[in-house]
Amino acid sequence: MFVGLTMIAASIYQMLRGCIVFVATIMSIIFLNKRYYRHHWTALSIVVVGVAIVGASPLIYPDKNEETDDSNNPLLGLILVLSGQIFSGLTMV
Repeated sequence: MFVGLTMIAASIYQMLRGCIVFVATIMSIIFLNKRYYRHHWTALSIVVVGVAIVGASPLIYPDKNEETDDSNNPLLGLILVLSGQIFSGLTMV
């Protein structure tokens, strides 16, 4: 996750950490056979929509002031942070 942090803004990194709720929910369904109700799924969908909007923001509105080089790749940064969240979710469950 911290390598991805070097490629995206810190505020986006912090918001993407909210994805851990989704990952832990899916893993608890798969591994623990836990059941969720409609209000749980509603709240989870709101979290996922919020994370998707924040995650798409550096791709839709790239920062024009920064130089374009290999260390500033927002797509790779997003992928690294989200894959790190998958491993963090596994440790939670």
